[in-house]
Amino acid sequence: MSKPPQAITTVNDLAFRRYVHRREEEKIAFALVVLFKMMMFDILSQRAAQRSVSKEDELG
Repeated sequence: MSKPPQAITTVNDLAFRRYVHRREEEKIAFALVVLFKMMMFDILSQRAAQRSVSKEDELG
């Protein structure tokens, strides 16, 4: 028994759904990376400000 061949539209529809799903995952990952970068920039800028204040205290 052999399977009947699938219609081209069925194969293309499945490939399109996979493509859309993959793109959605990429969008989520990109959003998380952007959020992470923003958080790290905020943390590092706060530390830099604290360092400059502590150096001024040592000098003053």
